[in-house]
Amino acid sequence: METDRGKKLVDKELIIENVRDRYGELARGAADCCGDRDGFAPGSVVYDSDQIKDLPEEALIASAGCGNPNAIGELKQGETVVDLGSGGGIDCFIAANMVGETGRVIGVDMTPDMINLANENKV
Repeated sequence: METDRGKKLVDKELIIENVRDRYGELARGAADCCGDRDGFAPGSVVYDSDQIKDLPEEALIASAGCGNPNAIGELKQGETVVDLGSGGGIDCFIAANMVGETGRVIGVDMTPDMINLANENKV
């Protein structure tokens, strides 16, 4: 579809569908995969080994490696964290360790497969 100026309009729903499909594939692939976490986790390069050593392999495999927000901020015991686009939950799991028993972490994702994966991998 084009506007009267010749610029293409982006189909918002198509973008959302494509993003859901792609991240759903990542989540399903993680659930089906076994093996060395360092060999299969693209996101592991942005995390310190001590942050991810006790995390479920499936969460690491599903990581898209977009960044490590926990390395930027200083989370403290008792704080509440909201992770938008939480995927398989790797950042939520790390944040949960940082905020402790008195804190709270809320992961939000638009991909049902990623939400299911994160729930299955709760530690």
